[in-house]
Amino acid sequence: MSMVFTPLTETTAVEYALAAQFTSSEENLIVGRSNRLQIYCLLKEQKESMVYCDKLEEEGTETYLGGRHENFLDSNVKLEPSRLEMVTSLVLIYETELYGEITSMSKVRTKDYEITKRECILVSFREAKVSLLEWDKANFCISTVSIHFYEKEEYRSSLSLEFSTQLVMDPSYRCVTLRFYRDMFAIIPFRQKDILSLDDDIMTTNTQDIESSQSPYYSSSVISSKQMHEGISHIVDCGYLYDYREPTLAILYSAFQTSTGLLPYRQDTMSFTAITLDLQQKASTAIYTVDKLPYDLFSVLPLPNPIGGTLLIGNNELVYVDQAARVKAVSVNSFARKCTHLDFIEDYDLNLRLNGAVGVYLELLDDQPGAVLLVIEDGRFVQVGFKLDGRVVSSLSVKILDQSVKNDFLKSEASCIVLLNNEQLFIGSKVSNSVLLEWKRQSEIAEKLLSEPRVIFDEDREVLNDLYGEDFDIVDTSSILQRNGVFGDIQFRLFDTLYSCGPIVDMTIGRSFLSYMVSTDQYVLDLVVATGKNRTGSVSIFKKSIQPDVIGGFGLPGCCGLWTIFLRNFDIQGFVDESSTSRNNLDNYFFVSKSKESMIFTVGESFDEIQNTEFDTCGNTIEVGTIFNHTKILQVSCDSIRVYNTDIFLTQYISLCDKDDSLNETIVYACIMDPYVFLKLKSNKFFILFAEPESKELVQLFLPAILKNEKIVSACFFSPQGIINQNFSNYFVDDLSNHIKYAFPKKKESSGNTNSKFQEISINIFDDAFISKSLDFLSIFFCFILFENNEFKICRLPSMDCVFKSNFSLLPRIIQNNFDDENIYEVYENKVQEILVTNLDSKMDEPYILARTEWEDVIIYKGFLYTEDESTSFPLRFLKIETLKLTTSISAFCNYQNHDMQSNGSDNVKNNVYSLSGKSMIPFSGKNGIKCVFVAGELSYFIIKTPHSLPRIFCVNTKNKIMKFSSFNALNYENGFIYSDSEDVINIGKLNDDFIYDGSMAIKNVAIGRTVSSIAYHVSKHVYAISTSELEDYEVLDEDNMPMFDHENDSSVSSKLPHGFLELLSPRTWEIIDRYSFAKNEAAITVKSVNLEVSEYTKARKEFIAVGTGIFRGEDLAMRGATYLFEIVDVIPEPNRPETNKKLKLVCREEVKGVVSTLCDINGYLLSAQRQKIIVRSLENDDRLVGTAFIDLNMYVSVAKNIRNMLLFGDIMKSICFVGFSEEPYKMVLFGKDHSSLSVSSADFLVDDEHLYFVIGDDDGNIHVFNYDPENPQSFSGQKLLKRGDFHVGSHIKSILMLPKEAFPQNVNDKEETRASKNQDSLCLCASQDGSMGVLISLPEKTYRRLYFIQGQLINTEDKVAGLNPISYRTSTYVSKTSNPARGILDGKLLYQYNNLERNKQKDMARKSGMPVETIIYDLLKIDRSLAYL
Repeated sequence: MSMVFTPLTETTAVEYALAAQFTSSEENLIVGRSNRLQIYCLLKEQKESMVYCDKLEEEGTETYLGGRHENFLDSNVKLEPSRLEMVTSLVLIYETELYGEITSMSKVRTKDYEITKRECILVSFREAKVSLLEWDKANFCISTVSIHFYEKEEYRSSLSLEFSTQLVMDPSYRCVTLRFYRDMFAIIPFRQKDILSLDDDIMTTNTQDIESSQSPYYSSSVISSKQMHEGISHIVDCGYLYDYREPTLAILYSAFQTSTGLLPYRQDTMSFTAITLDLQQKASTAIYTVDKLPYDLFSVLPLPNPIGGTLLIGNNELVYVDQAARVKAVSVNSFARKCTHLDFIEDYDLNLRLNGAVGVYLELLDDQPGAVLLVIEDGRFVQVGFKLDGRVVSSLSVKILDQSVKNDFLKSEASCIVLLNNEQLFIGSKVSNSVLLEWKRQSEIAEKLLSEPRVIFDEDREVLNDLYGEDFDIVDTSSILQRNGVFGDIQFRLFDTLYSCGPIVDMTIGRSFLSYMVSTDQYVLDLVVATGKNRTGSVSIFKKSIQPDVIGGFGLPGCCGLWTIFLRNFDIQGFVDESSTSRNNLDNYFFVSKSKESMIFTVGESFDEIQNTEFDTCGNTIEVGTIFNHTKILQVSCDSIRVYNTDIFLTQYISLCDKDDSLNETIVYACIMDPYVFLKLKSNKFFILFAEPESKELVQLFLPAILKNEKIVSACFFSPQGIINQNFSNYFVDDLSNHIKYAFPKKKESSGNTNSKFQEISINIFDDAFISKSLDFLSIFFCFILFENNEFKICRLPSMDCVFKSNFSLLPRIIQNNFDDENIYEVYENKVQEILVTNLDSKMDEPYILARTEWEDVIIYKGFLYTEDESTSFPLRFLKIETLKLTTSISAFCNYQNHDMQSNGSDNVKNNVYSLSGKSMIPFSGKNGIKCVFVAGELSYFIIKTPHSLPRIFCVNTKNKIMKFSSFNALNYENGFIYSDSEDVINIGKLNDDFIYDGSMAIKNVAIGRTVSSIAYHVSKHVYAISTSELEDYEVLDEDNMPMFDHENDSSVSSKLPHGFLELLSPRTWEIIDRYSFAKNEAAITVKSVNLEVSEYTKARKEFIAVGTGIFRGEDLAMRGATYLFEIVDVIPEPNRPETNKKLKLVCREEVKGVVSTLCDINGYLLSAQRQKIIVRSLENDDRLVGTAFIDLNMYVSVAKNIRNMLLFGDIMKSICFVGFSEEPYKMVLFGKDHSSLSVSSADFLVDDEHLYFVIGDDDGNIHVFNYDPENPQSFSGQKLLKRGDFHVGSHIKSILMLPKEAFPQNVNDKEETRASKNQDSLCLCASQDGSMGVLISLPEKTYRRLYFIQGQLINTEDKVAGLNPISYRTSTYVSKTSNPARGILDGKLLYQYNNLERNKQKDMARKSGMPVETIIYDLLKIDRSLAYL
């Protein structure tokens, strides 16, 4: 067995978050998503809202806001004071995946903090490991300082196997405590100059080890809870207390266990103990202990001064314990009095359940105590206040904050909450989007609004009305503030959102609805998943490839190039707001180049060709752009450059050669960025033109001798903006004279036409008569040039002085300035052919280098600022971005393997210039801060960068291949693009705004608002059936329908049970078009689309929707269930809603004993699982189900999958069974089963040629692969299924779906294999609870052996973040492992690193494996494109 597991999407659920000064002196937000670590910076932007008022508005005169009006600038208009708002957003600056599951994070200030002003972070992992990480500015990555292991058998107990570790940091950063194996503590002291000074001889065991004494930490010690204090066991939570001289650890534990059923006999089993730690003597002393606390306490929240002490959070109450062990408590519901004898303040009206609540302490006003903000399981905010009597807390107050629609930021429970800069709150969640909020006390907002005369906006008036009443007078503000006592409620404002699509509970594949593909044989598939919980329940659509949202198009044959430009007009423009500014920057001209002609169109409601202009339409065009601040048009053709004014009349003509001096040169490439023009010649030489602002003419820049004769590959311009521009200005502070050396192209002799409006001139290539001049301030521009010798230079314009030099041959991880490097590098295959430098980040303004190679690889480098201490080097380096997407062209590989690489060159350059010089990478912008680059090739790609992601690569899926592409920004087509396809059609499109491009797959989220537990696709009717449920109050009844419980007239404690629905979802609009409601206490467990036999004679089959339900009747009565069959019928749609032409029709219902846990069809029969019993039924007379065969299995069947007449069953505790079904006679036969105690959460078949495997996902994040081999002696004639491999994914796999595997020919000339061939191999798509997905793919044995060797090399030679071991991480955590866990299933994530290595490392590893680099890359490429049809 040879397989590989490769990730498809990353983890999206946020489990941990931390605020730390990690990359700089400013705070970063560090987010932990399972095994994924992300670092965000907080970007503050000041946004101004301009308000225009018209004095005549009261008289009924129309008001114009930023529009053009003849009286717009008269005296009737006044500009009111603007409102400046500071908005904070999150920008991802770095992310990495770890080979370990993060269990907690903490920050620490080491002894170097006063120098660096940067903090380190500690990350703990599942198997008792802690890594100390710091930021490496030189390499823009995370560096591992140390890793601490505590995995020893002597620390383990039989009860601590499943416990995850917890990291607790002392508030003064003196030490950190790792709690592992439930009741074990590892204490790591840290060196602190001003806080803690310890003797190294005491703290270290080896006093002669100098290096150890210089480390940021001392030696750690391990101690058990019982050694700390007798009686401590079964620890629930712990935390360090504030403002103690020595580190003081507070521990919440339960020495005696109880449960809800035992409360009448055993209550108040919790205890709380504060223990001070002596780090020098490695001793501990208990300060105080509080016993007899409520049993349901689960969290410890230490509080700083002036409150101090600890807040204990329970399900039904809040308990405060101060430094003197005094206890104050408040209940939040009526359950509290039944759970404890503790005295507390009763506040039953709140009716809160604090299960899973997370809290943070907020400092409010200086003269008032702070408050604790809690986020409870339904997403509501609860404020806990403290009333002080002197320095002692006398009482607690609990208040639910405003939960109106405008404040409904979070719709589910939170996993973490972090305070940032004491101004913002980040709330992370596993089941909903995480949010960044600004928080303020309501009184602070009111004081700010009333402190100065200003316009009162509607939203401000609402706040003031809530505080002071609706009749307040804005003039008398001081009396208002003095007279009215303002309650300190906390107000929130949403700043930013991090999208999450977890947990994924079910998924299916369906046909995508595309209007332009409905009538064709070509179709696109959607991966549709059910995600979320309760109010966050939704359906998400995943796409590996992007289908542009085509808005319109028209035919235009022979298009070889197209461009759109914005040409500024000179109309009087008044004050305009941001929206009107964007409208004035719309494209207004469209240019098309054909092989022998060019065309120009105006852009409006239609494209109208312009005639009778001086635009050159007789030849093809290489490039079109604007210069002189969008006031002139520049046209570059093969042998000339033309400049036009706004009326499209020629103002300057530059010829590449004249009659007397033929250069035999042709322009093959041009790059225009006002005021510079880069021109590349056929001989690979270049020159640069400059738009001289005084003469309003193009002039030729002087090139230094070292550049003049160099041959180039590609070049482009870049101008830094925003934050990064300031750093460059500081770098060039001594050289800002803007001294420019240029020459006017030499004039041609007059041909007798004295009436010409322009002077014809030719380029001055051989004339060195350059003049020098100083101009006014010019923006900083750079020219990035890649030469034929793989030398990469950055030259500053206009002087063309080289400020950066490096070698591009190896494609290293870091490109840094190295003028002294004189090495001659080996020339590798797959050379870089084109580079593009663009700003892919709309907020951070960082330059990105995109390099495209001969094999159509796209390598992405991100620029970052770095200057060595006291160094004058160029302050910029470039980091290679690792991507999970391989863009290599299969055709290029096959041609290389056949040694048949064909040249695209041609002597007739004018006729073939569009194939030689057409730019393959074109940048454009999308909405919501999205920056994109289109990449043309065998397969077209979009490279998309959002503020919350690194650059992502998406395939472009269109009906016809895209040939030429340009950005397009016009009225009703904002932030779009225009392209020509292979069918000579010009299409106007844009990115679909409904999709989110933060991950490796584009995601569209359709909110349902209820828990979605299952989803199925009805193929013939092209609709989705989903089972949903919502919690409703339910009175539990007995067999006689009498109430079973007496709630003492307390309706707040009534039970809530899920009320289920079956709903139809249309892929046309993604709206619910029909619903079937089950009984109030009945919910659908599983929904499947099944093909059942409806005629015993004709054997005809029909597709139905089968539903298995559970009928909930409380814990004292056995659960029942039912099997439903629905048919989807066509009906007359509702007016203006054509998608509502389908309805659910109930065919039959059969109630059974036990919940119907899973369903499937087999040979036209319906199979259902009821507990451990499996029954096969046939549909008779289209109205009832009749049992035909059955079999009893183990305990509770959770999964049932079929292939032909074979069945795979997964049990919740007893692993899997392999069963066969036959019709003559009707019977089910057990072939074999696995005898281990494996909890199966998902399972499916995997077909590999003639082999059949069973892929199992368990509750602990492992994948197990079995097969049925009766000829193997170990299988006992097939009775035992043999385990062939296991692999630790790292997250709970909720669903596995078998899909066809895309087949690729070995040679491009071979006939393409069809997807539906008889021997079609399959793969397994695995979806996890944290929102991630992966693919398990079978491999040929030879490919497996090559990649297995490469994997070993990568493990041994490449550094791993946090010092973790990939083999240890991928080893199954299940007790019964395979005999050789390192073999069987390869790690695709690790193998993808090979594609990002330096080329010399790639070649060395490939040589050791006995194959060339191309073979290894091709193996990875086939893995990457196994799901190419999505």
